[in-house]
Amino acid sequence: MREVDSFRFTGKMIKKFVLDMIENGREQKSIPWTPRSKKISKSRVSLVTTAGISMETDTPFDMETERKKGDWGDPSWRLIKHGSKIEHLNVNHLHIDTTYIKKDLNVALPIDIIEDFLQKGIVGSISKFHYSIMGYQGSDTSHLINFSGPEIAKSMKQDNVDLAILAPV
Repeated sequence: MREVDSFRFTGKMIKKFVLDMIENGREQKSIPWTPRSKKISKSRVSLVTTAGISMETDTPFDMETERKKGDWGDPSWRLIKHGSKIEHLNVNHLHIDTTYIKKDLNVALPIDIIEDFLQKGIVGSISKFHYSIMGYQGSDTSHLINFSGPEIAKSMKQDNVDLAILAPV
């Protein structure tokens, strides 16, 4: 059996940095989890991507600071309207190859796939909005944990989202 190369699309420096973070980083003692309250086929679903996608009308993720600080990622978040097409979106992320996303949005934000799930009755409904963060946060995830995460959760709750699907890149 072949082993998956988790670093196939990253440079040697990113690979070394991530492996060092895993080896020397702090350990997450507990993972926040909420059990489902209803069947998936009755649930309202929203997507969360870590690709740094923003609507073309929104402020893009901060790539200038990302350029200056190689171990930093913009900790803010963006709303993505359901049904958005790639030509109306920007992909702002220096730590990933965005070429694939620009060719097929479903690589990072599987909107077409979740629509197919709706048509097949696999999910009950789809949220009006999906959410995007920049997944690369370096060693400081405090803003994501203390601000962006709770704000996204509040927005999802207001839209009656039952189930969030994470699409990590």
